[in-house]
Amino acid sequence: MILRIEGNSFRGQILSWLSNLTSLTHLCLANNNFSGNIPADLCKLTNLVIFDVLNNKLDGLVPPSLFNFSSIDVLQLGFNQLAGSLPLDIGFKLPRLRVFGTLVNNHFGGLIPASLSNASQLTYLLLRGNQYHGVIPRDIGSHGNLNVFSVGYNQLQATEPRDWDFLTSLTNCSNLGILDIEQNNFAGFMPISIANLSRELIWLTVGRNQIAGTIPSWIVMSHKLTKLILADNLFTGTLPKDIGRLSSLQLLDLSQNGFEGQIPQSLGNITQLSNLYLSSNFLDSSIPASFRNLTTIGSVDLSNNILRGEIPQEILTISSLTILLNLSTNALSGTIPTQIGHLNRLGTIDLSMNKLAGEIPEAIENCVQLSFLYLQGNLLQGQIPKGLNTLGALEKLDLSSNNLTGHIPKFLESMRTLNYLNLSFNNLSGPVPDTGVFSNATILSVTGSHQILLVESTYFSMRGMREYPMPSYMHAATESFSPANLIGSGSSGNVYIGTLTFDKNLATVAIKVLDLGKQGANRSFLAECNALRRIRHQKLVKVITVCSGMDHNGGEFKALALEY
Repeated sequence: MILRIEGNSFRGQILSWLSNLTSLTHLCLANNNFSGNIPADLCKLTNLVIFDVLNNKLDGLVPPSLFNFSSIDVLQLGFNQLAGSLPLDIGFKLPRLRVFGTLVNNHFGGLIPASLSNASQLTYLLLRGNQYHGVIPRDIGSHGNLNVFSVGYNQLQATEPRDWDFLTSLTNCSNLGILDIEQNNFAGFMPISIANLSRELIWLTVGRNQIAGTIPSWIVMSHKLTKLILADNLFTGTLPKDIGRLSSLQLLDLSQNGFEGQIPQSLGNITQLSNLYLSSNFLDSSIPASFRNLTTIGSVDLSNNILRGEIPQEILTISSLTILLNLSTNALSGTIPTQIGHLNRLGTIDLSMNKLAGEIPEAIENCVQLSFLYLQGNLLQGQIPKGLNTLGALEKLDLSSNNLTGHIPKFLESMRTLNYLNLSFNNLSGPVPDTGVFSNATILSVTGSHQILLVESTYFSMRGMREYPMPSYMHAATESFSPANLIGSGSSGNVYIGTLTFDKNLATVAIKVLDLGKQGANRSFLAECNALRRIRHQKLVKVITVCSGMDHNGGEFKALALEY
């Protein structure tokens, strides 16, 4: 007897009367909204071959009797909120087990039983996203039939060479297609035997561990790989020059390691690549022009490296870029190519913290799908382009720390989706708008003829003059907040007298330092800043700068400097 009702919208508890259907061989309830516990009475279904409750809302402990179905072939418990541990003898009790999964969102813990190696027909072992801990059994792949081994996002560990023996046993699995051990506590060097892993691998994900060494040379021979994730480890060395041989690769994530040297030209040969993440390494070449061949790429993140040279025009003409182009925090120079206007489907552009000069190209107006545009920390000149007015989906715009001049464009007031605007540390002048996105401003700083601002939804932070963006300057201005400089104290903080240099002149200022340890201090500070903003419009007081950041001890720091 077979009962299959998967893929509906059934809800409520699994009825225990199902246990009366003793001839039932297939009980498939996956992809519904069943909740509550798995009835213990189901243990009466001794003829079950398939028990599948994948993707429901079941919770509680899994009844131990569930692991007594000696005829079971498929046992799928994943994507619920179930808890428990696996019986140490599960491989002996379920010798015919072929598919076993407690995937994501469950809370299974304990050790992965060594007896699973006795389940000689096991082809899919899906334990990802639970709380399993300890060492993976060394013979887990000895039977040689595993196609999928997924134990990522657990608390498993390998701290000694012998703890990696499970990888050696997995080399027996000639049809292994997915090897997933990411986000665990694996450390040290993988064994050289890993070179004998199946050439049928399509996914290799070992990211977010503490694995050291270089990229094994055998990886470039795995021509069927579609996903390769080594991110957030301790890998070093250079990227293989022939990495382009991985012609089937769709996702490559080597970010947050210690890779150095050049980005290989051969990367441009991986024409099926859709996501490329090389951020947070020590790569110091130019961006290869061969990237123009990546005609299916949707996301590129090369940030936090030492890349130099100009932004190649070729990368800005890839029409498939729809999600992310992040080249921030490098040493890129030259101007922003006008070809940036070809990225008319892209959601995020981040070119911040480079050495880019010249004007922001008017062609930016063609990037009509942009939600996030970050150009801060460069050497950009000229006025804020009028073309930004066409970016109707823009949510965040950061042009701070450049050399921009002119007035703040009036059209910024009418950009309804904009909730973060940072124009601080430029040479802007003229009146500050006070409607639209500016109407929720809480803090505003106007210094001389320079107006510098940061608008973030309902929190508006004017971090003031270019010379004083850091708490350390406030520290120095008050002689380390000396008691001799203390001129007042209030419920939300202390006020010190100090000196700051602006417009090449020394000025005496009153610096109010927020005491963040006092209850309600943040609310009090914001309320006071809001009041000061309103007063500014009446020309009764002048806000010189606002400082918000980390102090020399690593604690949160907020201060407001006023004319004294």
